[in-house]
Amino acid sequence: MAARGIRNNNPLNIRKTGIKWLGEILGSDNAFEQFQSLVYGLRAGMVNIKTYFGRGKNTITEIITSWAPPSDGNNTKAYIKTVSERSGIPANQKLTFDKKTIIPIVKAMVFVENGSDAGITAETYEKAFDAIKDKTVKVDYLKYVLPLLVFFYSIGCFTAPLITNNTKNKDYVTKDKRFLPKTENRC
Repeated sequence: MAARGIRNNNPLNIRKTGIKWLGEILGSDNAFEQFQSLVYGLRAGMVNIKTYFGRGKNTITEIITSWAPPSDGNNTKAYIKTVSERSGIPANQKLTFDKKTIIPIVKAMVFVENGSDAGITAETYEKAFDAIKDKTVKVDYLKYVLPLLVFFYSIGCFTAPLITNNTKNKDYVTKDKRFLPKTENRC
């Protein structure tokens, strides 16, 4: 069975918070966020890392110490060592937030979080990084949206609302004393 982070499309295992993430979905996992695709999950992790940069945390040591603090029972030193070795970037080197720096770090973090690289493609990491500034993720809408549209159409949600004339109810009287029809939506 795939690791929890991969099943949740959340390969960096972001815990649930009050943040409304792009691509977040409701799911059965009560502890960790779940996303529509790996791109959304990776994007959310990269956004968190960008936030750390904004707070002056711009080394692997500072990022991982915030991401997986020892106070949460993490082996933070081993996590830092693994990310540094797998990314090829010294743990205390000052970083810049750019694609060639962040993607290798995130790949290494995915390895630590899931016990493998999970077969995530370079294209997926690239799309996630590009989506940080665009705040959009290019997905195959036919795969995700079309089934929903067909479902809602089949139950009548996209038909004209039902109209009933209820002239006795004063709630439907306008300021100029005209009666308006009450509308009822089916969904």
